[in-house]
Amino acid sequence: AEYMGRSVRGDSGAMLTRPVRNPAELAAAKFEEDARLEKEEKSLQNLKHSLQSSQELTDQMLSVLTSFEQRLSNLTQMLPIHKLTQQIARAQKNIDGTLHSMEKISGMFRSIREVETVLEGNLQDDTELFLESVQRCGEMIQFFQNHQSFKSSDKAVKRLRQLSTNALAQCDTVFTDHLKRSAGPLNLLKLTENMQTLSEKEEIELIPDSVQVELRKLCSAMDGCGFYSYLDKYKDKRSQALRLTLERFLGEKQEGEDETIAFDRFGKRFLVTVEILWKLCKSERMLAVHVLSNSSRVDSIFTDTTDGLFEYFLRKGEELVKGKRVENQLRVFVMLDILEAFHKRLSDYQAIFADNSSRMNRLTQLVDLFASACQSGMWEYQESVGHHPAKLVSKNGTVHEITSNTLNFLRQMLNRTATISRLEAVQNNDSFVTVESLFQQLISNLETKAKSYKSAPLSHLFLLNNFSHILKGVKHSDLEGIVGPALMEKLQLMTEAAERAYLAETFDRGVKIMEDDSANLVYKKGDTELAKNSRNAVKNKYNELNSFLDELGSTQSMFCVPDDELRNRLWKASADILIPRFERFHQKFSGLPFTRHKEKYFKHDGKSLRAMVERFYGDT
Repeated sequence: AEYMGRSVRGDSGAMLTRPVRNPAELAAAKFEEDARLEKEEKSLQNLKHSLQSSQELTDQMLSVLTSFEQRLSNLTQMLPIHKLTQQIARAQKNIDGTLHSMEKISGMFRSIREVETVLEGNLQDDTELFLESVQRCGEMIQFFQNHQSFKSSDKAVKRLRQLSTNALAQCDTVFTDHLKRSAGPLNLLKLTENMQTLSEKEEIELIPDSVQVELRKLCSAMDGCGFYSYLDKYKDKRSQALRLTLERFLGEKQEGEDETIAFDRFGKRFLVTVEILWKLCKSERMLAVHVLSNSSRVDSIFTDTTDGLFEYFLRKGEELVKGKRVENQLRVFVMLDILEAFHKRLSDYQAIFADNSSRMNRLTQLVDLFASACQSGMWEYQESVGHHPAKLVSKNGTVHEITSNTLNFLRQMLNRTATISRLEAVQNNDSFVTVESLFQQLISNLETKAKSYKSAPLSHLFLLNNFSHILKGVKHSDLEGIVGPALMEKLQLMTEAAERAYLAETFDRGVKIMEDDSANLVYKKGDTELAKNSRNAVKNKYNELNSFLDELGSTQSMFCVPDDELRNRLWKASADILIPRFERFHQKFSGLPFTRHKEKYFKHDGKSLRAMVERFYGDT
């Protein structure tokens, strides 16, 4: 109707009239409608295809579910059989376990007889088997104690304990015998004959390695059975061996032995002890590591075994410092050497006693005690030099022993410069001994001693000998560096002054006689004969000179000049002073007619005087 432009009735029955479209519009509308229908048709085709695919999937799912349902039905029928199988498996496992336990129990009872056979024998017969049986015995005791329900458990435990007790007693006896035979005190005298070889060793062999292996096996067997009483025996034997080692080495003063010799021997051996004690302790610790099967006990066992050794060492060190005093010089250098050894080995002792602060504190206190003894000893030596008795001098004016001792003291100090420097760093500088202060005390004492001589020439010769000895001992040696140029110059001036004073006191009287021109000679009878007074004056001169020369030769031959260089120099100086003056004197008066018996006055000449001079210092 729309296309035809006819009227149509509406819902109310009224006639509706739509406008008639032109053919072009109708064609376009028809084209659009056809396109829409084509599109809808394609959509319907796609939907149909999807529905078919969905149906196929549904059919497949139904097939799977049907199969699953069938299998589930079959499984339900098998469930009782599966449960029965599980029960059978559990029963089999229980049966196997029971059989295994029965076999183990039966084996344990059989093992009792095996172990019994071995442990009733001797450990020495087969050590390996015996110790293995001891360990098995301990394991079996533990097993039967955990299975008290067995009818024969109590009886088995009782028997095993009896066997174990007897076997462990054997182990303990053999362990003790090994210690007695192989763990005795060391011979440190022989061991320290070559300190270089000893210092190169990491450890000191306290017990042979083969014995250590046997001891460890015994320890392991006894530990496994809870038997620990052997530890006390180990500590006692090792502690006793270490203490005896040190006691025999340091020793005691022998009856009637000189105090100085005893001190020197004791000091030198204590010095060696300081050098090796740390290594002895280190070796003892390693021995405990090698022997004891339980490493957790090593520290406590090491402390216990070395307690006696360490206490004895400290006590002997204190005795050395506080004991009876001997000659200061020896005492000082023994103390310095020991102090140097302590400083050298302090790090080694710290490593050994790292876990024992108490020991290190006590060791440090002993080191401080030696340091204090060194300082006081040097101070006392200096004071002894200054206060050495003035009357203790030789009759011939030679070098006094206090001079030689002081130079030796300085040389020994020079060899210990590092130790003394460390000591000086921690001491009060006002009280510390210096080279200058020591020389000042020595010079002051020598000057005091020189005054004790009644002979002035001998007094000056004594000073000359000693000053020259000091100067020569210091000059061109390592001592010159520590003495210093100022003190060297002072010593040189003092030596020269003493030489001048000696020559002056020796020859001034004779020089005065020979150079005295005060005599007024008077001649008579035509100047050919001396007057009586003049003759007597010449005779007196010769008598005085002869008396002087005789006395000079006698006294100087009793003197001593030990240094060759100084003696030759004094011979030359004496000859230079005496002979030319005598020759001039003799030439002046020998030709005078003062006597008819000139041989009575002409006792000396240049040759005899030179021979006399060379006899000076004949007591050298």
